[in-house]
Amino acid sequence: MFIDRTLHGVKLPKNMFFTAAVNPSISPLPNDNRAHRSDYLVHRLPQSLENLKVCYDILESKTLEDYIQQKISMFRVDSLSNNSETQMPLEEYVQEMLTKSILKAQEFCEKHLGRNSVSQREIQRCFNLIGFFWNMRYDDEINDHEIQYQSRAKQCIALALALTYYFRLPTAEDNLQRNDTQTPTREELDQLLSNIIPDFSDMIEQELERFVNTNNFVFPEGVAINQAVREHIFSIVVSIATRTPLCIIGEPGETLFFSLLITFN
Repeated sequence: MFIDRTLHGVKLPKNMFFTAAVNPSISPLPNDNRAHRSDYLVHRLPQSLENLKVCYDILESKTLEDYIQQKISMFRVDSLSNNSETQMPLEEYVQEMLTKSILKAQEFCEKHLGRNSVSQREIQRCFNLIGFFWNMRYDDEINDHEIQYQSRAKQCIALALALTYYFRLPTAEDNLQRNDTQTPTREELDQLLSNIIPDFSDMIEQELERFVNTNNFVFPEGVAINQAVREHIFSIVVSIATRTPLCIIGEPGETLFFSLLITFN
């Protein structure tokens, strides 16, 4: 298609041209024999294409903040009033809370997990998840029109941040068991986010316990409802409902199979 300008034997119009987005080239370090990498390798462009590329640097913090603010200003959620068909923008203090939270989480992951660990996809994923949690109701909330806007907004933002950033990190106890002194912990991210969303981790724990329990799921005999099970089931259910790709990676014995079985049953 690129060379002879045909597609399935049909010639392409002369006014059609090709553009491509290419990541900067990254070469492996000398004697780097790692089986698993925290970043990816990108080969250099062929010499014939080097003079055709236009380089763009990563967004600076201020530019990224402006981008997030613009995205949030256009974001709409259903009204909590009786007329659920009415959509409204987030209130200013909620917009500010969401902007600061996403920005801090993005910067944390870029600094501690690598520049390739997050992108604008995470930002969009947060919006999608906030919209989902905003519209989700427990049975005892369906006819409750007195739900407090502020608490609802904090809850939705916290859960979206947890699924996008928080759950990908190990706990301090996990690192201690693996003798890992390099990987950042949830507690570190929690400390940052709790300055913006008070009691961030406690809010997540309460929602996990409220959602993943014997009232909502049938647990096989002998399966303990521990933190790992709650996180796995919660993440699987939300990923299915929102059609968000999900990859759960863990050591053998961390009830990954049972979490899938419980969810699908």
